[in-house]
Amino acid sequence: LPVETPSEEMEFIEDLMDTIDWEIITIRLIKPFIEGIFQFNNHYLKYPVEVREKILNYLNARYKKDNIPKELSVNALDFVVSHHLVREQVIVYSFLNLNTNTKSIFKFPAQKKKMLQHLTSQTSRFENNQKGRRKNLLHTDIVPLVESYLSTHRGSNKFLFFSRKALKENKENVFSIFESFSRENKDSYHFPTQSL
Repeated sequence: LPVETPSEEMEFIEDLMDTIDWEIITIRLIKPFIEGIFQFNNHYLKYPVEVREKILNYLNARYKKDNIPKELSVNALDFVVSHHLVREQVIVYSFLNLNTNTKSIFKFPAQKKKMLQHLTSQTSRFENNQKGRRKNLLHTDIVPLVESYLSTHRGSNKFLFFSRKALKENKENVFSIFESFSRENKDSYHFPTQSL
């Protein structure tokens, strides 16, 4: 269950814990919240149907938005960059070949060349090997939730949306764009000093 603000969502969490016959509960501190949605996607089919629908209805009521801009649909996004829980690290999600089990984490600015190399290789793999066909491991019920969440935080500093076209046209400006994004990180969790 992805939870963004536990203090506000405790009633639903307790209700869900009473509903499910569980033996072990694992709690993960994850940033960004979209990573929690991806983890939910990985376990989605393991839930009984009624529990799955209950969680999905709750998340849709909390985050679902209508009129998602076309450029923020899962099939239109190329790369989404987010701040990691650990300071000076960023996560790069490639929507060209989205696997919700893996993610690419880079120390920024220490690994900026490696990150650019990763973006370039993802782009060329997509264009040459995949022949422009996107591979996406998101369940169809989860896609609107991901699109809504990204759309909600479009103007904030939580995500940087980056296209293949921008990567090809602005190779020399890529570092300055990422440096600006990295500088604006508000480490609200103060991980690990105050979170553990």
